[in-house]
Amino acid sequence: MRGLLLFFLLSLNGCAIWVITPNPRVESPELRGDRGLKIGGDVGGAHAYNAVPDGSTRPPTMNQPDMDRTVDTNASFLYSPTEPLEFGIEAHPFSAGLSAIVKWQPVGEGTRTAKEGNVPLGFYLRAGSVYSQASGDQKDLFGSGGYPWKGTINGNYVHAGFSVGYRPAEHALVYIGAAAGQYWNRIEVDQNAANGDTGGVYKASDTGFARTGGAGVVFNWHIVQFYVGGDYSYIRYTHAGAIDSLFFHGGFYFTPR
Repeated sequence: MRGLLLFFLLSLNGCAIWVITPNPRVESPELRGDRGLKIGGDVGGAHAYNAVPDGSTRPPTMNQPDMDRTVDTNASFLYSPTEPLEFGIEAHPFSAGLSAIVKWQPVGEGTRTAKEGNVPLGFYLRAGSVYSQASGDQKDLFGSGGYPWKGTINGNYVHAGFSVGYRPAEHALVYIGAAAGQYWNRIEVDQNAANGDTGGVYKASDTGFARTGGAGVVFNWHIVQFYVGGDYSYIRYTHAGAIDSLFFHGGFYFTPR
């Protein structure tokens, strides 16, 4: 709820320049277990990187970025060309983001064929980007018009992680794991010359890293699977400082024939 409220409040301030980036997540160690498609939806922890509080301020304040805890959702489309490998694309609507992911399960059976007592081990690598922009025709928040400006933030990230699980029952898997991430943000504010103000183009950048540990449980049937868990993340940027976050992580998959 806090994350959704933050997203709503940031959206109201059209002069702020910010972007939402997902935290590293602990994924289930089991793939589908045979060749085929997997379609899913997911909700988990993320952070809002607040780069510029007001892009209309002349000149803009770009040396005081900060972060807030928030939520990320994604829809995923994955394909297993062979049992131990899975490739896919994830769309993140809150951040206008897109990521690619590859998963590898060297040990254990996949979800569609696993039996009680299965002990899977899985690894994943994710690479993605996020984007946000804001623009206006003011000088300072609620100021006079005639001062066009535009601000953008482009973010890139890489996540990697592993998890191991145990299946105490045919339709349930418990797992634990860890993950890490690296982040690169580029910010630009372009203020047009107007009414005697020379304007200018202002740029900034920041890099960060994150660490996550977590656990979860998968409830599975042949065509559909649900999973829930908790992730603890620590995120630090060079200029924006650090935050930690304990967040619910959950979602579903469909594995059609």
